[in-house]
Amino acid sequence: MDFQTLILFIILGLSIIAFIRELFPMEVVSFSAMVLLVLFGVVTPNEAVSGFSNPAVVTVGALFVLSTALVKTNILNILVLKLEDIGGNRQWLVIGILLVAIAVVSSFINNVAAMAITLPLAMQLAQRFKLSPSRILLPLSYASMFGGTMTLIGTSTNLLVNNVVTKAGYPALGMFEFTKMGLVFTAFGLVYVFILAQRYMPNRAIISSLTRKYRMSSYLTEVQISEDSPLVGSTCLSQNVSQQFNIIILEIVRNGEKMSTDLRNRILQVGDLLIVQGKLDDIIKMKSELKVNLLTDIKLNDEDLNDAENMVQEVVVSPGSNFIGSSLKYINFRARYGLFVLAIQRASTTLRDKVSHIRLREGDTLLVFGHRSKFNQLRQSRDVFVLDVLPVQLHKIKFWWLPVVILPAIMIFSALEIIDIMSASLVGVSLLLLFRVLTPQEMYQSINWSVIFLIATFISVGRGMENTQAATMIAALFQHIGNSVWIEWAPNIVLSTLLLVTALITGYLSNNSVAIIMTPIAIATALGMGVDPRPFIFAVAFAASASFFTPMGYKTNLMVFGPGNYQMADFMRAGLPLNLLFWIIGSLLIPVFWPF
Repeated sequence: MDFQTLILFIILGLSIIAFIRELFPMEVVSFSAMVLLVLFGVVTPNEAVSGFSNPAVVTVGALFVLSTALVKTNILNILVLKLEDIGGNRQWLVIGILLVAIAVVSSFINNVAAMAITLPLAMQLAQRFKLSPSRILLPLSYASMFGGTMTLIGTSTNLLVNNVVTKAGYPALGMFEFTKMGLVFTAFGLVYVFILAQRYMPNRAIISSLTRKYRMSSYLTEVQISEDSPLVGSTCLSQNVSQQFNIIILEIVRNGEKMSTDLRNRILQVGDLLIVQGKLDDIIKMKSELKVNLLTDIKLNDEDLNDAENMVQEVVVSPGSNFIGSSLKYINFRARYGLFVLAIQRASTTLRDKVSHIRLREGDTLLVFGHRSKFNQLRQSRDVFVLDVLPVQLHKIKFWWLPVVILPAIMIFSALEIIDIMSASLVGVSLLLLFRVLTPQEMYQSINWSVIFLIATFISVGRGMENTQAATMIAALFQHIGNSVWIEWAPNIVLSTLLLVTALITGYLSNNSVAIIMTPIAIATALGMGVDPRPFIFAVAFAASASFFTPMGYKTNLMVFGPGNYQMADFMRAGLPLNLLFWIIGSLLIPVFWPF
């Protein structure tokens, strides 16, 4: 092993550890890896930054824009709701239709966009049928992954694999070349998740009150202003209530009238009720120093906070959100949106202390309270999505039908090889801008820049594997496995091993990173065995999208973690059998569809 190959393995190993341990954001890790590869001469500076002009990266960015334009019209929401209406009051028929719908939608738009559409609908269905959300949200995430495997543009993983393949001098992967195997995976997968949702998913107790779900009873209470309180005739701002006692004033109730705006500057009166959020010790300190009466016999819940003007709602931090890595205080959330974050649910942990100072992560679920009108602004943000469903109608802006036409046209023209996928996508974005279906600002906001940056910088690792002996050395390990069995079965055994290893790795790394690492290895393995690389290439493409047994490997899993109140063990129990099923099916059928 030469020095540069050793350096590449060390950098790759450190990157994998940083990814798994979440020591830094993934794009920071990939950028640092790129810089180290340049410093040690594994790649040239031009090779390192070439990822930013890589056709796959450009195409992924364009598809983000096209997906946003299609979502903006609300046509997909209407379509899904119409399909649900077909099911009527037949609970599992409606849920089955929803699972099929997201699989189909995910085959031609970004998975995250598809989940953002269907996740609030799924929450509404759970409430309508008195089902625990944990029964259906994880199956919904899995279904979106199945759908993404059916076309070249169904997931960025397929586009990245295709880019490595074409750079290696092989024919491009066809738009619908994935479909035959993808349909098999989707059919078996949908049957599996439907049975899973019906019988085997955790049936966590249905918690009708969000405040009970977040265990807020000891953090929310009412206090009443007494005659001798220094608050009488004063304001919360002048008494410095929030800072002095670490208390949040959510509402003021005066003679039965609730006030929830400009609370800091309202002149307080004797008998005013303050609905406050804070730790019990801080509330008791406030009682002693400000001479307020603590109404300890009252337990506040959603009914106390929800009324014609105010509401409590769950809000999920979107993948690629600008909020990730920042605290609510830093982004000035309260002033920007006029809303209060009462608690944060992260994985199976509920954070209620000093929430304004907690750095947000992708997939965090926020319990938010405030005026109903303020949520409208929040719904327009691409940094979060609100888990409620409003009446949906078609947004008939001028040329609203253009996104509906453009995406199928891109797929058809690319499939017929009239124009390459990148050029077709860029033409589509150009048309959307020229006809003002999207503004330039909406275009910028629609692109998940963290994903783009991660892919663009990590491509340098793939380039490093080409420049060194790394891919060949790893391929030799797979070949050794093949050589240890009957020679006529060697390619099948090696392909099956490659499928399994790729699927296991993608449970802990980004699916895009896995595609970049494993595709050169797949090609080198096939060449070393003297067989056609295509079945090995498709093995990597499908396995890299099979991140079922952990929440980290795929963004849609993170999106459902909080709202579904899941635990890590839920992903293992539900995902490992599914990974095993896909491994068996792929091992048997990939060599049939793409012979050696």
